[in-house]
Amino acid sequence: MIDSRFSMDICLKCSGISGIFRFLKNICASLGNFLTKFSIAIMKRSKTAQRLIDNIVTAKSRMLATDETNYKRKPSLNKWSPIEILGHLIDSAANNLPRFLSAGNGGKLIFQTYPQDDLVALQDYQNGNWKELVEFWAAFNLHMAKLIDLIPEEIRSKEHTEHNLHKIAFIHVLEGEPTTLQYLIDDYVVHLEHHLKQMWNLTSS
Repeated sequence: MIDSRFSMDICLKCSGISGIFRFLKNICASLGNFLTKFSIAIMKRSKTAQRLIDNIVTAKSRMLATDETNYKRKPSLNKWSPIEILGHLIDSAANNLPRFLSAGNGGKLIFQTYPQDDLVALQDYQNGNWKELVEFWAAFNLHMAKLIDLIPEEIRSKEHTEHNLHKIAFIHVLEGEPTTLQYLIDDYVVHLEHHLKQMWNLTSS
């Protein structure tokens, strides 16, 4: 006859082992759900958002690895220095963020222009702290990339004939020609890449 205390001990051990298995099973299930959601999130990232992120990560590393004095050298009296170009890119992000938000919420593609040269001079980017401006610009644009992915694709791809991208876009769209919020977003990234190339040319010469 088996000792009742021995039987109870085995039962407790068995229940403990089965509890551990249940615990591990739950962890695996949770991990599987997480990985599934993570994979979906990756697949849903738009090409434009990823392109923007890639630009920011690469440019930030390059900017911080170069001597700050190179970025304050003006090619001529009336031309922006690299640090002023970076300031302009900050202003570009600051002005395009509310544009993306408005259009992403169903608004029209009609927006105010902004005085680019005046804003660069007014904020005295030339005498700014290089590292602080780089960090701020990078963080702002990573937020922009997140916003781009939050706007539903059907809203980004909706065509508009009423717009003023013939005035505000870097690469203009003819007045009355159908265009989309996605075009404006792509145009923002192209504009950013254009000015980054300017900076690299100025700092490598």
